[in-house]
Amino acid sequence: MKLLVNKFLFSKFLLKNKVLCVVFFLIFLCSILLLVGFTLDGEEQQKALESKEKNISTVEKFEVYSSKLLQDISSFGTIYYSEKNDVTVQVEGILKKLYVKEGDRVYSGQILAEMENLQLQIQGQQGESALKSAQAEVNLAKTRLEEGRLAVEGNLLNLEKLELQLQQQRLELEEAELELQNQGELLALGGITAAAYRSQEVALEGKKAAFKIALKEYERQALGFRNQDLLENGIMPDENPETRRQQLVSLNTRSLQAALDSALANLDSAEKNLQSINEALSHLVIRSPKEGIVAVNYFEQGEFLSGKEKLLTVMDIDEVHAVFSIQEQDIGYFSVGSPVEVEVPSLGVRIKAPIKEISPVADSQSGNFTLKSYLKNENREMKPGMFVKCILPRESSSFPTIPESALVGENKIENKQWMGEVFIIHQGRVVKKDVEVLGKSDGMIWISEGLQAGDLIVDNPSPFLKEGQDVN
Repeated sequence: MKLLVNKFLFSKFLLKNKVLCVVFFLIFLCSILLLVGFTLDGEEQQKALESKEKNISTVEKFEVYSSKLLQDISSFGTIYYSEKNDVTVQVEGILKKLYVKEGDRVYSGQILAEMENLQLQIQGQQGESALKSAQAEVNLAKTRLEEGRLAVEGNLLNLEKLELQLQQQRLELEEAELELQNQGELLALGGITAAAYRSQEVALEGKKAAFKIALKEYERQALGFRNQDLLENGIMPDENPETRRQQLVSLNTRSLQAALDSALANLDSAEKNLQSINEALSHLVIRSPKEGIVAVNYFEQGEFLSGKEKLLTVMDIDEVHAVFSIQEQDIGYFSVGSPVEVEVPSLGVRIKAPIKEISPVADSQSGNFTLKSYLKNENREMKPGMFVKCILPRESSSFPTIPESALVGENKIENKQWMGEVFIIHQGRVVKKDVEVLGKSDGMIWISEGLQAGDLIVDNPSPFLKEGQDVN
């Protein structure tokens, strides 16, 4: 029994010593690992342990610096013609002659083509005949009016003659009446016979009758030549005899004057009609509206063209337009007159020119604004449709600059400014700060508000980083 107890105690002692050996071995191994380290040196391991004890996060730091916003903006565009004129035919016809081809240089007023319209040419001949006939009618009416004036002048002279004759007859009648009175006195004294007195009396009656006849004839021929006739036709008789004479001539040649007026109206109508036809005929000769290059020819000789149809297109390329666009956020830096450097890669040409036009409205799809610069093209090397690269120098002040990777969020607000957030390091802790983004380029961001040079921010912040957290 005692032997069994001794064996049990001895086994228990061995087991206890074995556990102690394992514990001592583990302690020894940990001591070696602490001295050698796994992958970190002693200082880094110590730092990590200290950070773990204090809950401090390690972050990438970036010090904000000030720099100028990107000075140049590059854009791509196309060469356009400065002015285009579509040469249209005004009247229909057959293209009889075409004197130019595409690419030819033409000058203002130069004949480009000739049309043929037989119906219009016949109308022109008829118009000339009508004009000649109307001119003949006018000449005839003028002749008749002149003859009528002479006839009226003759009537006035004859009337004046009748008036003189009538005055003469009146004097003779008065003389005969006086003579008869004397004969009556002689008859009473017995100086003449009753037969002689009766003879004198008959002669007086004859003179009276002749005077009345002459008076009636005068009155008949005076019709239309009286003051009464002038007044009835709304003409106030003039006191000047010569002027009154012309009034009477005009009054008595009214119908002839009306005939002349009608002939003159017909002549005017014939002239205008022929002028209209000649105007149409002149459009059969097609001339260039201005100097330029024949860009497109739409018809060939012998083809029929309707009125108002395009025959040619003439472009002025002595001055061309470089048309390009820039983004909405950049448009505020430029205005009409701002400098542009236009490069035509296919020609190896660089031209400096100002901006001449800026579209007042952005494109509805891209949101870009279209700009134009005018380029001199005296040698006409630049052709419409050529590709161009435009470089626009942009003046800018210095602004706080940070990496784009430091921006946490970015949103557009109502006043069209871009806003974002960054983590700023203040006294060992991170604080979120709102910033206003002015521009971006090559991974960098320019800030207009929210930061200043010298501020320390977190670059590439962890999504688990929280405001108020301690960092180193």
